[in-house]
Amino acid sequence: MKESLISLFLLILSTFTTYEISISLHSPLFLALLMVFQVILIIQLVLAFHDCLHLASFKSKRANALLGRLIGAFGMWPYHFLQESHLTHHRKTGLENEDTEILHFTESMAKKSWIVAILSRIARSPLAPILFTPLIQAKFFSRWFSSHAKNWKDHHSQQKLLRYFLDSACMVIFWYGLHLLTQQRVNFSTLFFFGYLTPGVIAMGVVYLFANPLHTQMVSVPGPDLGMKNRVFYTSRTFDSNALIRILIGNLNYHIEHHLNPTTSRWELREISLRERSAYQEFAKRENLPYALHSSYLSWYLKIHLKAPRFNVIQNTDDWKKVNPAC
Repeated sequence: MKESLISLFLLILSTFTTYEISISLHSPLFLALLMVFQVILIIQLVLAFHDCLHLASFKSKRANALLGRLIGAFGMWPYHFLQESHLTHHRKTGLENEDTEILHFTESMAKKSWIVAILSRIARSPLAPILFTPLIQAKFFSRWFSSHAKNWKDHHSQQKLLRYFLDSACMVIFWYGLHLLTQQRVNFSTLFFFGYLTPGVIAMGVVYLFANPLHTQMVSVPGPDLGMKNRVFYTSRTFDSNALIRILIGNLNYHIEHHLNPTTSRWELREISLRERSAYQEFAKRENLPYALHSSYLSWYLKIHLKAPRFNVIQNTDDWKKVNPAC
């Protein structure tokens, strides 16, 4: 409950900062400070939203949905669609054509889909932090929406589409309400572009830079017959980052632990990691699984990412060890 109240406070503070940025364009230094502050706030809201997706903020499903919808209204993130998308990623991690957040494609996947072929090029370009996440979400959304639209007479599809439209309505109400409150002092396009969109894009880029290594250069397309726990070790990494990074990204770096304990609050993941680490090592050794434990993001980017090919060619644990010699 305490963490959820903090998230609500951050939402209010970020909304206020959106307005402050839009009326501070005449003061470059103060504007720059506000922009940095807003980027940090939006990153924290992304992480709070992520906890709501996993029903980890409250015991009540409705309370998680309410907070998630409020944060999503500000961030323009449709709560119920993204919840389904993200939980599908957890259930289907690494599975070809099923993982909704796959980060490193195989060549066979690119041959089957021109969209994947384009995404695989973007993933290796400087534009990846800005473009990759929205494009892959758009890919899944088009498939999700067309599937439910075709079956709109089905009650299940009706419920999903209704929730999506309600989430969208909340976004419109939030931003139109903010426009009404501020229209006497600032133009809405200025408010939205400088107060939210610009720092929001930067924030999502930062999140991508820390999220990208968590499932990249791991075993490609582990068999669907594998148990969930085994698949997590095949496809996920954990980073022992310094305290500043842990706070900034809300323990997102403990990603093996997150996938094994998806309904646990992000702030408990480090404790779980330290407590269970020896057990994880023993399990990975016994099952002949990779155990990706890193001490530094920078080291990973320099030693592994820069050498990574466009397509993922890692088929088993032995291949993985060749690419990840430090683990």
